[in-house]
Amino acid sequence: MMTSPNPSRLVGDVGQWSAEKLQLLRCYLGGDNNKGGFLPATQRARERYYIDLFAGSGQNRIRHTSDIIDGSPLISVKAGPPVFTRLYWVDAEERNVASLDAHRLDHPNRQITTIVGDANVRVDDILRTLPKTFPTFAFLDPRGGELRWDTVAKLSRHKPSNKIELFILFAYNQGLVRLMPHDPNRMVHQDVLDRVMPDAASWRRIYATRVNKQATRHDFRRAMLDEYVRGLTALGYAFVPSPRLIRAPNNRPLYFMIFASDHRAGDKIMTWCLENVESARKQRSLFGYQDEY
Repeated sequence: MMTSPNPSRLVGDVGQWSAEKLQLLRCYLGGDNNKGGFLPATQRARERYYIDLFAGSGQNRIRHTSDIIDGSPLISVKAGPPVFTRLYWVDAEERNVASLDAHRLDHPNRQITTIVGDANVRVDDILRTLPKTFPTFAFLDPRGGELRWDTVAKLSRHKPSNKIELFILFAYNQGLVRLMPHDPNRMVHQDVLDRVMPDAASWRRIYATRVNKQATRHDFRRAMLDEYVRGLTALGYAFVPSPRLIRAPNNRPLYFMIFASDHRAGDKIMTWCLENVESARKQRSLFGYQDEY
């Protein structure tokens, strides 16, 4: 983490692949030319809301370069028209929230709520004030195993119809696989996986295929992803398009971006983004994104 010219504004240090993830977010909210996307699609609604539970500091520098890019909070507040009626930016680190507060001052006419604390706890505070009748989008971008499944479930249950749309980073290679050793006697993080995954018994059955060498590394990763997607459909989401596998420039798998919506239009827009936003890898795969994992 480095300090920007304004000492209260921090600039995060991220890999090149983060730009790909953030471009997917920008594409879905409305794109650089504001044509299509979540916000234009909700222009007939009187209000619309944005939730960012792992917001970071607001800006990021691409590692080993001088490029500084907007993080998800700034992408969300700059998106539109129409713009979000209210935005909630949450981060566990006080210094990140202080940075977000500094950025918030650049938009004095916008309703932006910054919150410091554990996202899985503070989400309750957000839901207590969040209307249940307007379009809402949540960006859930944990570094590893910080996002609890019960938080995902709370968001899904908030609205009786037209659920809160979710765009989730599923940190499989970046964090979760490291918690599942080949030797089950060395397993010490089952409590973390119980919180992250939709069903404790199901992920354990999948883990057994790893322990017993019944699944290749590829098949095990795919099974864990499918279990997470199954959980989203079990929550009642009608559309969960094929997730996007984000890779490092050396082609190493990092994490998946997973979208869930009750709206056919949302499914159509995000599917286009997942298929067409340029990969951050130096060489693109010959396979379609839905075939890469």
